[in-house]
Amino acid sequence: MFRLISGLLIILLSVGMIAFGALRSLPVYEEDLAEDDFAVYEEIAELQLNDDATFSGVRRSRLTGRLITMYDRGRIGGRPACPT
Repeated sequence: MFRLISGLLIILLSVGMIAFGALRSLPVYEEDLAEDDFAVYEEIAELQLNDDATFSGVRRSRLTGRLITMYDRGRIGGRPACPT
């Protein structure tokens, strides 16, 4: 009985974490500016962030800790090709 309850609890927790990640969105800034400067950003989903980070489309700024885009998101086909 303990194994059944603990297994179901782990599955429920896993599904909850996946749902939270799927619904979460993060700001990705166009350029790396100082913390006090006005910066343009776009909200992207966690799943899109995962895809962009894989293809070197997003990096974290060493200066401010913000997520910075590495390509023009407004242009169709602007994302770089896979590095492999």
